[in-house]
Amino acid sequence: MASVIDSSLDQNWGNTATKIVKLKIPKGIKLYEGVAAPQKGLVGGGNQIYLPKIDKNWVIK
Repeated sequence: MASVIDSSLDQNWGNTATKIVKLKIPKGIKLYEGVAAPQKGLVGGGNQIYLPKIDKNWVIK
C-alpha cells in the first residue's frame, strides 16, 4: 500500500503496484527519473523512473 501512496498511483488506472520486475537496461537508453507528484489525495514523494519503451529482452528472470 505504501508504494501506491508514495507513487500516487490512482487505482482507477489499473496499476496496483503488486509486482516487481527487474530489468537490465542497455547503456545509452534514455530514461527519466524524478519524484512522484501528489494527486487525488495521494501524497506522492516516492522515486519514479519512466522508460518510453521497454524491450521484453531486458527482463531478468
